[in-house]
Amino acid sequence: MNWRERITANPKVMSGKPCIRGMRVTVGMVLGMLAEGHSAEEILRLYPYLEADDIRAALGYAAWRAKEEEWPLPSDEAADRHEPVAAMVRETPGQGA
Repeated sequence: MNWRERITANPKVMSGKPCIRGMRVTVGMVLGMLAEGHSAEEILRLYPYLEADDIRAALGYAAWRAKEEEWPLPSDEAADRHEPVAAMVRETPGQGA
């Protein structure tokens, strides 16, 4: 399964955010639900128009995006101070905070 066949971006749908098969379901929404502890089966039950390959495509897209840019991980010292990773990442011009 190739995620490129299922993940779309259209400026007229969800402001151009990556979506599942052109629907108003964003990759971020699917990933957020997984991160919150929802199972793939639960997501499919809540959104019956999604397919298991849609969830795998969202994960594949996220993995691809994560490879594009490396983010520093907190050092042990920073972790002891409970500093968030975002505080340690220098802002890139044009990205905003």
